Amino acid sequence: MADYKSKIFLTTSDKLMAAIDQVIKLHNEGRPVLLVAGSVENSEIISELLLNDGIAHNVLNAFNIVREAEIVKNAGQEGAVTVATNMAGRGTDIKLGPGVKEKGGLAVIGTEMLSERVKQQLAGRAGRQGDPGTSQFYISLEDHYVSRASTERMKRYYRKLRAKKEDGQKIIQIDGIPLRISLQMLRQRVAVQGAMSRMQTNKYEAVLRMQRNTFYQNRRKIMMADDLKERVERYLHKGIEYYLNEQDRWDSADLLRLVNDHISYEVLGVKHNLKTKKEIEDYLLDLCHEVLKQKAKVLINDEQLTQFYRTVILHAMDGCWIDQMDYLSSLKMYVDKWPLAGYNSDFIYQQRAFNSFEKMIERINCMIVDNLLLSPIYLNEKNQLVVVFN
Repeated sequence: MADYKSKIFLTTSDKLMAAIDQVIKLHNEGRPVLLVAGSVENSEIISELLLNDGIAHNVLNAFNIVREAEIVKNAGQEGAVTVATNMAGRGTDIKLGPGVKEKGGLAVIGTEMLSERVKQQLAGRAGRQGDPGTSQFYISLEDHYVSRASTERMKRYYRKLRAKKEDGQKIIQIDGIPLRISLQMLRQRVAVQGAMSRMQTNKYEAVLRMQRNTFYQNRRKIMMADDLKERVERYLHKGIEYYLNEQDRWDSADLLRLVNDHISYEVLGVKHNLKTKKEIEDYLLDLCHEVLKQKAKVLINDEQLTQFYRTVILHAMDGCWIDQMDYLSSLKMYVDKWPLAGYNSDFIYQQRAFNSFEKMIERINCMIVDNLLLSPIYLNEKNQLVVVFN
């Protein structure tokens, strides 16, 4: 097994043409070739170039999953040419056909700069189980891997050579120790950035995992409960308390607005002699109980009443959880910029994620109260419960 050093080119077109020329040479020698593209789109471009040169080949990418096993099986036959993405066919050994070992085995040709880990995985496709084989990568300064992490010095070097090429100088393959050192440092820099990104993602996932576990534990309790009356009573107390805490003083007009917004549309007036917060709370809870009592008369039995409670609670929980997931997703992008201002993004993310989770619990409680009291219910022709959420 021989791993040849990468060939470096200035442009993508020069690189691909050189790689195709090498494929034609190896194909004419009878060696099987695995030509690796960095993406499905690039694999299709390479396939067109091979067809233009009359080279029969198979394309192994996400669109050929049904034939993948057969393509991989035949990729080691004499003169076979297979174009694949760096993910396609992984985990399947390419077995060499008769007479291929004597010709040098499988040749792996990469057409883009990749991370060291992926590069080694691809190079390892040749020379499996002691078989002979070779690997070589063709890269250019226009590769996405290079351009996205280039230093300003590397960009100036590219622009300088590109200008000379456009002026008529024949600049195709480039080399030199400083260039190879720069590319190796670039690869290491990308690897470090990737590791840090994965570590940050794991921290975000830990927060999400804790919230998810807490949410689904509570949701499971609702699903498994045989009687939800006590739980509904707690929701009513917390909801009324939350609404009353929105302001210090409540006159009759404010109280009527609260009732019509959250308890009943049909109440046209409220008591005028309510002085303390406790009196107001007791009065509102009595209204809630009366509304639920009227709803229960629509239902056939306690089982349907529990079904009504469960439907309302789960509807509120699931809707608020979706909003929380959206918030956490946007929060990750938001806090990533905070280190530029000297703030600890991890602390900010955890703090705001925790605060948003607490607010989500409050929203769930209030939504349950509103849906319990304001959502019309009826039984259909089959006596099945129907809840109309506002």
